[in-house]
Amino acid sequence: MRIVRIAARILVTLIGLWLLFSSLALGVGTSQSYEGWWVILSLGLPLAALFLAIAWALWTGRRVRPVAGIWSAVAALVYAALFARVTIVVTEAAQRSANPFAAMGFIVPVLLWPLPVLFTLIAGILLWKQGAALGRLLFTGIALGWLTAWIGFWMIMPPRPEWMPPVIDRMRGLVPPAQRPGIDLIRLLIDPKSWMIHMLFLLPMLLAAGMGWMAGRGGARR
Repeated sequence: MRIVRIAARILVTLIGLWLLFSSLALGVGTSQSYEGWWVILSLGLPLAALFLAIAWALWTGRRVRPVAGIWSAVAALVYAALFARVTIVVTEAAQRSANPFAAMGFIVPVLLWPLPVLFTLIAGILLWKQGAALGRLLFTGIALGWLTAWIGFWMIMPPRPEWMPPVIDRMRGLVPPAQRPGIDLIRLLIDPKSWMIHMLFLLPMLLAAGMGWMAGRGGARR
């Protein structure tokens, strides 16, 4: 068993170091030619920190579960912030572009969407009744990241570009710009055609808020 524990420590440490150096190498190596090099760093560094934190706990004899839970929440927070930034950047680019295929850029935030959700769930399970003081704060930050992405999307997207056909407005629950003086947020909230997009942002936000509430309850019981 001792050999297995040592092997596990070495393996987790090597994975963390590999993620760290590969993320730094890819990020720095593409910084001159790729505008989104910060995406590489944002994706790789949280995972590297998670594995290195677990390795530290294994080598020092600390409890792995709360350490892994905290750093999973940190990873979820970084991924939520990355999702918010990518969503706002893609939304602004699509709104300004005259290319009808610009909306395909939304594939990127859709592909990123599972990351913060997955790590929020992992962190919530690991921090269940652990009494981690940072748990509620981190989950609050994750929820704010989703809220920022939701507000940013709807504040930028409603003005319809000239190339966008009116059917897109109907799908999004919007009226043409000529028929409204500003952003009709009430219509966005109550129109069933927009609910699917709302759920994309608000359900993960509620998940993070609920995990933070449960983490706080767990801390109060200890």
